[in-house]
Amino acid sequence: MESTGPKDVATMVATMAIGIRDLKNRAPEIVRAVEESGSAVVVTRHGRPAALILPIGSPEAEDYVLAHAPEIVASLREADRDHRAGRTTTLGSYRRRRGH
Repeated sequence: MESTGPKDVATMVATMAIGIRDLKNRAPEIVRAVEESGSAVVVTRHGRPAALILPIGSPEAEDYVLAHAPEIVASLREADRDHRAGRTTTLGSYRRRRGH
């Protein structure tokens, strides 16, 4: 696996890059390396980043899952609509209503 340069946005997360053909030929080895190292791998196609393989327990993977979970996305959209419509409250008011 070749090291990536600091120019690529994906290198903020990843420490390795691999061509898609290499991934096809060495998938078990690459997945094992991601699991063991905790580092992400950028998959390139024709030298350009095409995909990102993240360790499942990484903060980036958690962020992705949370950002795409339907119930969280729906809740965030509802909160945004409430905020734009002026349906907000202060923390103190919320705590008083909850009995804190």
